[in-house]
Amino acid sequence: MTSRIKIVGVQFAANPDHEPETPMTAQENQRTIDLLTQLDRTRPRVTIKPEPTNVADKEALAVRLLSQKIGYVRNRDDYKSIAFAALAASGRGFFHARVAQVKISDSGNFYVDAATDNTPINPIVHEDRWANWQTSLPLFPMTEEMLMVDDAVMMLQELVAQPTLSTEEEDEVRGYTEALVSTGRHAMWMEAKEGMDLIVRAMESKDGEWMRKLSQDLEHLQLGLCTARRRLERRMKWWPKMLASSEAERCWREWLHSKGVDGKEATDKEKAQWLAEIETILANIPALANRQVGDETELLTRAYYTNIPLQCFRQLLTALVVRHRLQDAANVPQNPVAALTYDLESAENYSDESASDLIACIISTANGLDTTGVKDLIVVLDKFNYQHDNKYKGELDQLHEILKQKSQTNVHIEKVNDIHGNQEVKIGK
Repeated sequence: MTSRIKIVGVQFAANPDHEPETPMTAQENQRTIDLLTQLDRTRPRVTIKPEPTNVADKEALAVRLLSQKIGYVRNRDDYKSIAFAALAASGRGFFHARVAQVKISDSGNFYVDAATDNTPINPIVHEDRWANWQTSLPLFPMTEEMLMVDDAVMMLQELVAQPTLSTEEEDEVRGYTEALVSTGRHAMWMEAKEGMDLIVRAMESKDGEWMRKLSQDLEHLQLGLCTARRRLERRMKWWPKMLASSEAERCWREWLHSKGVDGKEATDKEKAQWLAEIETILANIPALANRQVGDETELLTRAYYTNIPLQCFRQLLTALVVRHRLQDAANVPQNPVAALTYDLESAENYSDESASDLIACIISTANGLDTTGVKDLIVVLDKFNYQHDNKYKGELDQLHEILKQKSQTNVHIEKVNDIHGNQEVKIGK
């Protein structure tokens, strides 16, 4: 295990006004190089302390030089274990460190040595928060995405472990890295995370600009797994795709088989019991404590940060899929208002394009909600619009129009029911 702590995110610290999800400009790249050059020349003492307000990582450790943020401790267990041990040894809620090594480039980084008054630093090994989660849930089938990630990680570990590479092997390293970057956007299980950590570490130890670039590509993949944009993508695209997949259908049928209801319709009482059982399973996962179990995206984010093993990850997917199917079967209304509200309140971290995508999703969702749900969305979008100088007034007007149409429809249905002796008349769906 390394004795030094890697610090990343320098380019974003050097350019705090950079527009998220857009390429750095030449001027911004020069600012990054200037900051790293200064660190390399002076090798200053820096302060490292937790940043619990960080949306992407509740265990983030920010690095500051004379109070100015200049990066974060790399989100990898070997670096964070040393950092948290130094934090514990200092006993002050922060610790000092000395810049020891700097890699100067427009996407460079640096390493620090912790300074804790000669107090021995024994790296903290994080508790396995998934070890005590025992369920009889079937494993969600391995998707093609999971299989490709598993294969790419396995092959890259074997290739980069070799002292020298042939031309053909170099091409294979490039190809497997490209495959991993394209398919690993939702690789949230521990084995993939640890495998990529080992690959990055091996790549960093090798010579060659091309190898350094590949290691940065993998680091960016990992650092982006739980950003606001990726969580939005996971909620709007990846999770609905998973629910509609053949693997989800197989998982559902296997679970029904475990309940002994093959080929027959379950009673409403059984559905309610099973739904309560699944909710209890989700609520009692130690690693997911204090998380709203109704929000799949946030559960998966927390699972990633608590190093969920692949087997538990597949069981968690099973629980979420089965719950969704049971809710549909029991006619439990799917109310996405809370999740969309959370996303919109977190939208400060989104680019304009991502925020617009989210608001378009809100408007689309509003068409399927009742008047109460639409009113809730109007309240939160009104606040967001005010914070952005009336930039989204048009979209807010669309929500008001949807509410108006739904209110008129409700009045019309009530009048029809009155005509028919106050008995409910179902119009459409």
